[in-house]
Amino acid sequence: MFKAIAHLNVTLESLKDFQKATVDSVMRSFNDSKHSNRILVADEVGLGKTIVAKGIIAELLKNKLLSENTKFLKVTYICSNLTLAEENKKKLAVFQGDSHKKYVAEPTFGRLVELAVIDKRVKRKNTTLLEVNSLTPATSFNLTSGHGNKWERFIIYRMLIQYKVFVPHSKKLSELFRDGVMEWDWYENTFDNYYEINKTILSDYKAMLDMPLSPEQLEKIGVERGSLRTILEEYCLGLVELSKPIRLRTLTRSTLARCCAKNLQADLFILDEFQRFQSLLNTDQDNEESLIAREVFKKSGETKILLLSATPFKALSRLDEDEQNEAHLDELRKLLQFLSDNNIVFIESYEKEREKLLRQILSLRDKSINLSDFSSEHKEMVEQLLHSYICRTERSQVSAGFDAVFASSMFECNNTFSH
Repeated sequence: MFKAIAHLNVTLESLKDFQKATVDSVMRSFNDSKHSNRILVADEVGLGKTIVAKGIIAELLKNKLLSENTKFLKVTYICSNLTLAEENKKKLAVFQGDSHKKYVAEPTFGRLVELAVIDKRVKRKNTTLLEVNSLTPATSFNLTSGHGNKWERFIIYRMLIQYKVFVPHSKKLSELFRDGVMEWDWYENTFDNYYEINKTILSDYKAMLDMPLSPEQLEKIGVERGSLRTILEEYCLGLVELSKPIRLRTLTRSTLARCCAKNLQADLFILDEFQRFQSLLNTDQDNEESLIAREVFKKSGETKILLLSATPFKALSRLDEDEQNEAHLDELRKLLQFLSDNNIVFIESYEKEREKLLRQILSLRDKSINLSDFSSEHKEMVEQLLHSYICRTERSQVSAGFDAVFASSMFECNNTFSH
């Protein structure tokens, strides 16, 4: 344990002062039992938000070790694409070299549907302290446009044939989900040797298969009534013909993804450049992304959520937009609702102070108003309220003269300058 803590201290000591200050601020909020455990780090581009996230992981892990908590830290990193996921997943793993091999577990999933199976070959070392997995919205949250890759479709097929009613129709279901996959026979021959079904997710999936589909879902598939179970059964019996089988496969995949999201466990979720997929945060909507995200982020207890974004909103709004409340106000409201976990007292206090500050700013059009007469009370109250959930460092705070077009230097006037 002491060697691991020493490695973590090296990571924390490598942070710049302003990065460490952000880590400390986030940790104070995470350690506050009354806090929502949701924070946005909005540092300006190039100031190292990923490094800050790494520091937060190091602090969380250090706290676990010092409290003699034997469970390893689970981190799920959500970003816009697979390339970025692979790159930053390694950066976030805290440990390097031999210590990485000793303390960091291999990722157990890269897509939500993969949670439905357990790889029997994965053996946790008793030295394992950290596991970092990654997800992208395209492969795990927005599932309406695809029926999954070959491995996901095979997992769905294997989940379905655990249902007694489908056992006699395994060949028909195999044909439905195979859809030209060359490796399908290899999957069939090796699956039981390497994998087992997650029983909890299987139970949830069976329950959802029996739920009646909505009119919109039925229309997409091209049937008039039924649940996924009855439609699949009738298809296997030849009682239903599907003009577009891909739509049925897509729906079975998104249904399983929701079950997997419900059972996804992590100590820390990191959403990188979250503004690219804000629908994940708007859990009031009924679109697919929001429904699955709702299952992921509704976890109670000690689960923490860290949002990263240099540009969560546009930097400038026009006067007429401010007057009509059409700047980025709606987006900001949704974000604050998410960060505060719909803390009504906080939201109302913020809105009250924001309205007063806005009226104060708009009054500057009156030439008789003297800026020196303005009180900073409302500005400071807005800042104080936002500091509870948002941390931001700008380059001007940490780099003198960063925006200068020309560099000026003082030299001694001697013979060199006389020619």
